[in-house]
Parts: sequence; C-alpha cells; structure tokens
Amino acid sequence: MSVVEAVAERGGLTQATEDVQGRIAGLDLPPGIQVTIGGAEAEQERTTRELTLVAVLSVALVFLVLAGEFASFTTPLLVMLTVPLAGAGGVLFLWMTGQSLNAVALIGIIVMIGMADNEAVVKLDAIQRFREQGYSIEDAVIRGGHQRLRAIAMTSITTITGVLPLVFGWGSGGELYQPLAAGVIGGSVTALAVTFFLLPTAYAWVERRKEARLARSGDAGRLTTQGVVG
Repeated sequence: MSVVEAVAERGGLTQATEDVQGRIAGLDLPPGIQVTIGGAEAEQERTTRELTLVAVLSVALVFLVLAGEFASFTTPLLVMLTVPLAGAGGVLFLWMTGQSLNAVALIGIIVMIGMADNEAVVKLDAIQRFREQGYSIEDAVIRGGHQRLRAIAMTSITTITGVLPLVFGWGSGGELYQPLAAGVIGGSVTALAVTFFLLPTAYAWVERRKEARLARSGDAGRLTTQGVVG
C-alpha cells in the first residue's frame, strides 16, 4: 500500500477532493489497484453525517418541547417553518461566498436554526397574548409584531455583525471559520425575513381557518337545535 499526502493550496478541501477525484477517474488503473481518499476528507464526511443526525434530532426535540409548551401541534409547525427556509438561506450564502457545505458550515447552520426558532417562539407568544386579551387576528399580529420588532431585529443584527469579520478570513486560521460565518449570516437574514413576514401571515391564515371552522360548526349546531325544537 502506498500513501500519497498533499496540502490544499487554494480552494479548500472540498474543491481539492473534487479535483483529485476527477484525476483519478481519468486513470486507467491495472487490475487489483484501488485508489481511496482518506485523511481529512474521510473525517469530514464522518463529521458531516453525525452533524446531520444532530440537526434532525434537534428539530424533533424542539418540536416536542414547543408542542408541550403551546399545547398544540399547529403552533410548533409554524415555528418549524423557519427551519428549512433559514437553512436554505445559509446554504445560499455559502454558495454566494464560494464556500462549501462542510462540517464547520453545518455547525453554523445548526446554531442559527436554534436562534431562528427562538425568535419565532417569542413573536408567536406575543401575538397569542394579544389574542387572549380579545384582539382580532389582524390587530394581534400587528401589535405582537410591533412589540417584538426591536428585540428580534437587534438580536439578528448583533449576530450578523459579530460574525461578519470571519467571512473575510482575517487572521491566522481565519479561512477555517468562513463557512461557519457564512452559514450564520445567510440563515439569520432569511430567518429574519421569515419571522417578520411569512410567519405572521401563516399564523393569521391558520387562525382564520380555525374561526371559519368553528363558525360552521356553530351554525350547524344551531340548525340542528332549531330542527329538533321545530
């Protein structure tokens, strides 16, 4: 067995691995000769699989906790709406900055998903408190959004500002944290847009359907009662 070692000069580990795999695919290897890529690439693949499992378990646990807190399955589903969209924003910003989706990027996306869920929970909780006080759906959404606007915006802005220098890879080992920063920034921007616009819209739509269903049930009950009395 022969071992060939190399260090990626530019482009990162993922790009270097793709280049090596392309060269290997073009080789006419003799029978019995096999080429495998190990080292940091194999370790990264293992870490990525483990982090993917951690992300799935985290989403499931958050859903169960929210279902118990809100005593409902609808509200946790609305909160979970931010997860795929925030993750998509992180992946998109990774692509825009020329970064690859690796273990470090997944760590950033997982952290960002937790922050996005927290912001969604805070906003929905404020909206529901106004609903319990007797406000209409539209008034509760507007008042709840206005009440939590500054807190959610400042949290996202400070997070983005804090990791922004890492995107440029300044300092020794700065390139290592570029994917993490890109995942956090992209996901935070998307999560902010979802929390401000899509989440309250989805909540209002669900609540209107509930009210319409209750109204139909009430009308059907009254008609039945009138028929019995008549």
